[in-house]
Amino acid sequence: MEGVEKGALSLVSYRNVDGNFFATTVLTGSAPATAFKSRGEGVALRLVAVMRRLIYVPIVHSEADFGSLTHSLRKRYIDRFGLSNWRERIKSIDALWQEIRRRVLALEIDFHKLKVYQDGLPICGRELEIVRELARQGSKNHRLLVELVERGALIMGTEDAQLLVEEYLRLRDGLEGDGGTRDRVSPPAGARAGSVEDTLSCRDLYIAKRIRETLGEGELGLLFIGLLHRVDEKLNQDMEVTYL
Repeated sequence: MEGVEKGALSLVSYRNVDGNFFATTVLTGSAPATAFKSRGEGVALRLVAVMRRLIYVPIVHSEADFGSLTHSLRKRYIDRFGLSNWRERIKSIDALWQEIRRRVLALEIDFHKLKVYQDGLPICGRELEIVRELARQGSKNHRLLVELVERGALIMGTEDAQLLVEEYLRLRDGLEGDGGTRDRVSPPAGARAGSVEDTLSCRDLYIAKRIRETLGEGELGLLFIGLLHRVDEKLNQDMEVTYL
């Protein structure tokens, strides 16, 4: 008896030689097959799928994460909701990041095998430099990234720089438009038209594609991503996603 059984991730052949069943891997796409031999009928082949794993960490950005827009965002918030509410918001965000840090550093994983993906971090070849600079400016998010690097994690460029520029320009134009005194800045040539929601969706698609292309079979990734994003809905089913 000879046959071929095709699993989701590998192709295995089996044959009957003098009453013994032998299972061998003919072609493995991503998962090894369990090799065995057994006498008699009713032998079942078992495919062991080695899935990619992603830890999904929803985050809220602190004011240090907005760079040159920080002052404008702070002023706009205080004008609308008052200084006391702004201070309470800062305390809440700080407390949130303390809890995120506690949970991430308590993960029972090998940090040397961890790939870290970050909301707002462009693919540029200077990823670690950007992370360290934002950490120096007070970003708790990026201070945590530095801690992960010190434990052996690899920081991954995550986003399309052009999409980030488009979102930055829209946000800046919106803040300046509230003042009514500055000229609006036109987006660069080739910029995508559409709403902020359109840009956010494009970013999510790009981030999901980036993770799919760089997180290998059996590897572990960790994604820090803003609450408004829906990257998890755009990932493949062959990736195991857990939420912090």
